[in-house]
Amino acid sequence: MNTSIIIATALAFSSAAITHAQPAAPSKPATTESNLPAGVTPKRVSPAEFKKEYASVGMPQTMHSVTYLGQRDGRAYIKHSSKSVVSGKWSDRVIYVDLAELDATFRDSLPKTEMKNPK
Repeated sequence: MNTSIIIATALAFSSAAITHAQPAAPSKPATTESNLPAGVTPKRVSPAEFKKEYASVGMPQTMHSVTYLGQRDGRAYIKHSSKSVVSGKWSDRVIYVDLAELDATFRDSLPKTEMKNPK
């Protein structure tokens, strides 16, 4: 068996594993629109999970894009887009947290952006 094929295969697997661990430039630009993505139902998460996701907002990443959507009805929303390595298609999930559950310091640090109602 050709050694270069084995090395190339090993590098491909290694590179695929690294894409989930190391941030790099996003291949999908973050949206500035505050509407929920079509067909996506927000999922309620714990304050700790929301804070963890919020830390990724605006950070360049490979295969992931995290966008703060804003606040509405006493909740804060984040959109997390992921690109499939296999199909190359993007999928979205939206999470939210009740603002009252967040500690006051973090809650007050969030942008006061009002999320638009979907059309």
